Amino acid sequence: MDRDARKKRQVQVQTLLKSVEGRLLEIPGVKTVAVGLKVTDGKMTDDIVLRIGVEEKRPISELSPEEMIPSEIDGIETDVFVWTPTKAMSDTSRYRPIRGGIQIGNGTGSVGTLGCLATQNSGGATVALSNHHVMFAGKSATATGIEIAQPDFSCCCCCRAGKVGAVLAGSIGGTVDCAIASIDADIQHLQEVVEIGGIAGTGVAVVGDAVRKRGRTTELTTGTVSMVNFATTSSDSGLSFTDQIFVTPDAAHPNFVEGGDSGSALLDEDNNVIGLIWGQNGNAGVANPIADVEAALDITVFAQSTTAAAMPAVAMLPQPGSDGVIRRRDWEAMLWAETDSQDLLGRKVAQHWNEVWNLIQTNREVGLRWQRGQGPAFAAAFERTTRVTSYRVPDDVDGVSFTQLLLSMATALEQHGSEALKADIRAEGIGWIPILQGCRTADELWLAYHNIKATQEAAARNAG
Repeated sequence: MDRDARKKRQVQVQTLLKSVEGRLLEIPGVKTVAVGLKVTDGKMTDDIVLRIGVEEKRPISELSPEEMIPSEIDGIETDVFVWTPTKAMSDTSRYRPIRGGIQIGNGTGSVGTLGCLATQNSGGATVALSNHHVMFAGKSATATGIEIAQPDFSCCCCCRAGKVGAVLAGSIGGTVDCAIASIDADIQHLQEVVEIGGIAGTGVAVVGDAVRKRGRTTELTTGTVSMVNFATTSSDSGLSFTDQIFVTPDAAHPNFVEGGDSGSALLDEDNNVIGLIWGQNGNAGVANPIADVEAALDITVFAQSTTAAAMPAVAMLPQPGSDGVIRRRDWEAMLWAETDSQDLLGRKVAQHWNEVWNLIQTNREVGLRWQRGQGPAFAAAFERTTRVTSYRVPDDVDGVSFTQLLLSMATALEQHGSEALKADIRAEGIGWIPILQGCRTADELWLAYHNIKATQEAAARNAG
């Protein structure tokens, strides 16, 4: 069944659900009525049915007449499963710029995940989105101004470091567990999710959709929307939730989510955010529909700029603006302006620039090496040197040196790049690292480029 057919069938069953839900919930032992994929012999089928959750499955012979659940209603099959409370995730266990899929905390020892960015409909400020039970953990449920840190607050002597913003608003119960925080002016941010890439916009969950999320504990996991309109109760807070999205993990993942993944954005195959993960139910994940989250907080989850997505922000020097979009610096335009048919190095840089960026966005191994090698942090640091003349890029970021980043990326690109990229890295790329590794400002990178270019031109003249 293709997606359009599944969507049409889902709407049909949802219409039935609205008319019979109250009656079914009056049956003793019934805890939820949802729309989902029928499970047979432990495996999901393609049939979209009414799924009815009960406290305990018993043989028909042991059921009284009032406990009997019809096998079908108005031609729609029912499928009974054992319902369990949903566990809200809150675990104790540095990304710059900040983005979705990373750990945040409020200093109470409880941490969760930053899902993605959004804009406030009133005023247009960019904010960070996560769960209410993450941002308000250990605090009053109605408090505002709670400071949020990434990955969490760290203390040294009298200093408290890590702050990235402060809680602005939150809502919990009904259909949502969500909150937003401001982003401090000096904190750069990107509308993307680690290991997944730029956000395309928002969408609606359809039963049978392939989905994924990136959380601070289980990192990148994939699964299938197996139910919508799922009702449950939080085993931690006791609050009830309705119309939730239920995600069953793929075979490669024992659990779709675990403690600490709360707040993760749930995305479809087109990178549309369709939900906000807040709970773990068995090995499955439970998420709020993103439209309900947007309505509760008066926000809009925006798409990553198409300019940013197309831009080669592998980023010798990207420039995140106030909206989180990366734009090319003037010096980069100068690079292309000086690249002509006689500039061999310039032609090679231009040839491979977009390929490297696309690999970072779409190839898991390359993207991981870029993230874990602190590529975004180094890129942001080099950009800062264009604005603060006294600033120099640090020798390392969280224990990772610039040299380590260069070597790691060269290895990944040689493994996963095109034949032309692989050949150039083998022939020349490794040789650039000793020249580039000592650069600590944008000007030094620019000078290194010209030094490499001059060396190649001299070699070409000598060879001629």
